[in-house]
Amino acid sequence: IHVAVACLQWFTSADTDRCGSLDAKELRHALAAGGLQYSLSEAHMFIRWVPFLHQRQRSRFMQAMICIGRSGAAAC
Repeated sequence: IHVAVACLQWFTSADTDRCGSLDAKELRHALAAGGLQYSLSEAHMFIRWVPFLHQRQRSRFMQAMICIGRSGAAAC
């Protein structure tokens, strides 16, 4: 599956309120589903941090999120 399609699928499943963006609670829940446990304040930090990444780093971050969403953190 193409990365962009997989990103959209992951995002859509994580965006539980369907507002078009992820809040810290949604991100935390999506990461927990992949076996990663973060505090709410850490999830807030991720939300603030991602826009400052370079494009290549954002792509890697999203690929990691897709992997976690599919098979859990241990598989990544």
